[in-house]
Amino acid sequence: MGNAKYFFIYDLFENGEWKFIEKRENTSPQETMHGDANKLKIVSEIFKDSDIVLARMLSPNFIKMRNNTKFQPVVTKIDSISGTMQELGNSFDEIYNLVEHRKRGKSPKEIPIIGKKVMRDNIINRLNEEIRKCKKCGLSETRINALGGQGNLNARIMLI
Repeated sequence: MGNAKYFFIYDLFENGEWKFIEKRENTSPQETMHGDANKLKIVSEIFKDSDIVLARMLSPNFIKMRNNTKFQPVVTKIDSISGTMQELGNSFDEIYNLVEHRKRGKSPKEIPIIGKKVMRDNIINRLNEEIRKCKKCGLSETRINALGGQGNLNARIMLI
């Protein structure tokens, strides 16, 4: 959020469609320390007419934003704007509900993270493709099917 050269403003509609509105320059000063409250104040003024602020990571100022502003922070793990907007559209009801709570003066503690499943599925698909193509041992000459896997990529125990 703080080091971005520009902020891109979009409208997101209930049916999942989205529209680019404008590009705004980030005129906030360089941070003197990570999570600088003054920077958050200036940046918040730049997109004061927005309901949702989207970022790639959960920074100290994102936590402050969640606790002290009208903005609903959302973190994305998706690399493209179109993919992010599509996933926001898929999560519209959940995120809209959080925005509505904020408009009624409540401060939900939840910061949705979109794209975790997309990211996980991409990793598993790439691994499964590598397994199917693998020719590093003699098993590849006689196998009928190469079996990949599924499940928690961060599991501490794996059963085979």
